[in-house]
Amino acid sequence: MGPRDKQKTPATGFSAPTLSLVEYVKIATGQSFGARKDGIRGPRLRKGRMNRVLLYNGCFNPPHHGHLAHLIHAYRYAGGFDSLGDSGSGHSTAAKNNDDGGGDGSSGSRSEDAVIGAIILVAPDVYLSYKFPTHKKNLHLPENQRIELWETALSHPQVNAREWCAVIPESDWMTVESELEDLCAGDGVQVEYVRLAGGDKVSRRLVEHGAWGCVVTVTADVSRGVDFCERDGDGYRLHRIKGHGEWKRAVQDDDDDDGDTGEGKKKGRRDVWTCSHAKRRDRELLFVTSREDERVDPNVSSTEVRRIISDVVSTSTTYAYTAQQTQDLLEKELSGVALSSELLARYIVEVPSFFVEKGWTSC
Repeated sequence: MGPRDKQKTPATGFSAPTLSLVEYVKIATGQSFGARKDGIRGPRLRKGRMNRVLLYNGCFNPPHHGHLAHLIHAYRYAGGFDSLGDSGSGHSTAAKNNDDGGGDGSSGSRSEDAVIGAIILVAPDVYLSYKFPTHKKNLHLPENQRIELWETALSHPQVNAREWCAVIPESDWMTVESELEDLCAGDGVQVEYVRLAGGDKVSRRLVEHGAWGCVVTVTADVSRGVDFCERDGDGYRLHRIKGHGEWKRAVQDDDDDDGDTGEGKKKGRRDVWTCSHAKRRDRELLFVTSREDERVDPNVSSTEVRRIISDVVSTSTTYAYTAQQTQDLLEKELSGVALSSELLARYIVEVPSFFVEKGWTSC
């Protein structure tokens, strides 16, 4: 038995437009029971169209600004889904993917070919122990802290993404997905989950297709470069991915057409390209290009954040800093790199004995 009474209709009881993705997730996870709040501005799932939702999974140990940029870029600009599988180029216009309200997509409507929301799946602690063995004294932020770091960052006024993005434990996804399926079916709403993969999951040699049952994988180069996109300033050339067909433009940034040769010759453009797996034609890869002024420092990574923490803790130990001095220095050094740097600094200072007694390093 889930968070709602299964003897009742699985619908939430609201007429179209129904609820936002975040409201559905809250009901599915037992945080809400269908009472609509006043002032909800997030884009609502709608009947009569396919509502596409990004699934973004990872360790996020800890989450950083590259993760956030990757998420927001895909949410804002991923489109062209309705052209997938077509033999033609399926051009649409990138501007149509933008909402009618603010640039973060928190208000207004979304085009039928745009992503409606996102769910971040945070890996469990046991996976961190596997990926970062404890005998190597790695930093392991507990699952609840990694979730809170994400939620705090998404709630920041300059981000304002909590209205279209939910954060849940990855280990809860199968149960939540089942609940969401019941809710959406009851409300007559269609949902398709699309995997948002980091640049490390997509390369010229390999694409991790099929994660979470997703037939479409989305990636971008806003937070780190990808080896299949050769950059020349804002111009670029796409290389064919092993085992996949040719690239086809799905979303065109402007009225000028560079053709469908996998090249963006025009400076300052943002396009969306797709290619299909050669044998599994239903497996699609969607690549959202970025403009130079949108890209974050490619050196920003969780490894770099852990190195910064290690250096500060080492300095703090050497010079016998107080807890407050250490926290202030951590916040200063992590600002602009780690998400929710103030909260992360507090987490670190709250467990100083871990670093001193166990000789923690950033490896």
